[in-house]
Amino acid sequence: MRKTIDEAAKTKISILDSGAKVFAKVGYDRATLEAIGREAHLTRGAIYWHFKNKRDLFERILDRENDRLKKMIESALAAVAPPFMKLRRLLEGVIDNFFDNKTFRNVIELTWYKLGVDEFGQIITSKTAFVQDFLALMERLLGESRESGEIGPEIDAGQAAYHLSCLINGFYRLYHVAPNWGRDKARTKLMFQSYLDSLAGPKIPGGKD
Repeated sequence: MRKTIDEAAKTKISILDSGAKVFAKVGYDRATLEAIGREAHLTRGAIYWHFKNKRDLFERILDRENDRLKKMIESALAAVAPPFMKLRRLLEGVIDNFFDNKTFRNVIELTWYKLGVDEFGQIITSKTAFVQDFLALMERLLGESRESGEIGPEIDAGQAAYHLSCLINGFYRLYHVAPNWGRDKARTKLMFQSYLDSLAGPKIPGGKD
């Protein structure tokens, strides 16, 4: 029985990953369950066993990636560390998730370049809300870091959060449109580290980076 459950879970994961790949490659409208089945080495019927239809599969792909991001954020915030260190860990998590999670990259490519706003307005709105919440979170951590003395007192937390958001969106985009520049994970981490280091103020007792 356990083997059957495990096999079903693996099949579902395979369908989700294959669906994200096909959607990113041809777009939502042109993608078919037959093509997704071929990518996953499964029949169309096997897909219907796990998902109601193409729309259900698409939304479940987005839900899974959103859940992964939320868990990554929760893990960074739960760390016993000063706020600036939490911010560093949060941004490291963003970079690791992008470079190490191919399905997430496929979702980025799909939602940025191949998704119709009219048909998926609610999904776009939800994505926009997530970005705004993430900006607010970075601003809060930066504000707390300024209060604790981890970054300079002159730092505008909102402006710094905006800069970080631009860096995130920039490396997401470069990965797809300028791969010679954007597919170096170490370079990307160094870019964020350099920017965060530029914000750091005088060291305080116990305020180790």
